[in-house]
Amino acid sequence: MNQYAQLTVIIPFRPGFKQAPYAVNVKASSANGLDQDRFLDIGQIRALDGRRILECQGMLEDKYWQPIHTALNIVLGFDV
Repeated sequence: MNQYAQLTVIIPFRPGFKQAPYAVNVKASSANGLDQDRFLDIGQIRALDGRRILECQGMLEDKYWQPIHTALNIVLGFDV
């Protein structure tokens, strides 16, 4: 959807650490642009108008993509 529509799928960062199957903890680094350790709250996935996104602040390192994929499968009810 991000590539072909004006909607962009987002997952909010929350401050702190959370131990839950729908959360992915992310350590702050210069690569990802976070100011402190946070967690992605996969249960709060949203779509918003892509025009509301002004600029890229950072990019998640590759090591987070598999846990995000797993958490998305859990939240969306797909077999893991």
